[in-house]
Amino acid sequence: PIISLPLAAHVLNERIEKPLVVAVIVGFVGVLFIVSPAFDTPELNRGILIGTAAGIGYALLMAILRVYIKRMTDTETPVSIAFYFALICAILSIFSGPSTWPSVDMTTLVALIGAGILGGLGHIVSTEAVARAPLSVLAPFEYLGLIWAIGFDVFLFSQFPTFVTLLGCGLITAAAFFVLFNKRISGAP
Repeated sequence: PIISLPLAAHVLNERIEKPLVVAVIVGFVGVLFIVSPAFDTPELNRGILIGTAAGIGYALLMAILRVYIKRMTDTETPVSIAFYFALICAILSIFSGPSTWPSVDMTTLVALIGAGILGGLGHIVSTEAVARAPLSVLAPFEYLGLIWAIGFDVFLFSQFPTFVTLLGCGLITAAAFFVLFNKRISGAP
């Protein structure tokens, strides 16, 4: 989201309101609180640095991708964008080949198919959001994915967040609600 704002302003000519900038910064501070325990180790090892670099690279690519998708929605429907993305990924995955694919039982196969369907629907909904709202307004909501990940950590792996992590979740949620209920930012009448 920090990268999305200047890209949306520069490439898409979106007007960035000051309250939106504040919301994105508050959300980003929340993200810093959430990731801070990873840097609270006796030694900063190579794995943490590689993971951090990968996260920054992912953020940059996602910001560029969101701008590109926003441009594509001028001429394509969200369903067609998601369909062609899935088709290209399926074709490219063939190159990893059956030699590297493990055999799976029926339960795992059903779970994989279900995950694929839910992922496809999520992609369509995400693309629909990008088509309907200014990209800059959607930026603070991208942080909410971290809260979902923390929830999955709790329910699937019994990994409970620290107080600092919960504080970060609170900041992210507050930023998202601020944007959601601020008529000046959200474009509501």
